[in-house]
Amino acid sequence: MTDPLPITPETKVAALLEAYPELEPVLIAAAPAFNKLSNPVLRRTIARVTSLRRAAEVAGIPMRELVVRLRAAAGRMTATEGITPATARGERQELRKEGGGRCRSRD
Repeated sequence: MTDPLPITPETKVAALLEAYPELEPVLIAAAPAFNKLSNPVLRRTIARVTSLRRAAEVAGIPMRELVVRLRAAAGRMTATEGITPATARGERQELRKEGGGRCRSRD
């Protein structure tokens, strides 16, 4: 038995939907922009190269919120699933952009 696809900011949208087809309505509910995923041509092209990080950015929703929502819907709520130093760093940077991280100087 193979391990299920980890749901991380770097997961490609097409790979996610191939591994977890039940997540399509979750994505569409997260942002109207994801409604385009029902178009088979867009799913075969753009979704294959678009990461969840980029999809969240385009949809204007916090990347962490999207990943957590998808993990919950897939029953994959392990907090550290798929987290590497690079993805953790990217999530911290994303939080700072969204105003959720501490960026104050101690001067």
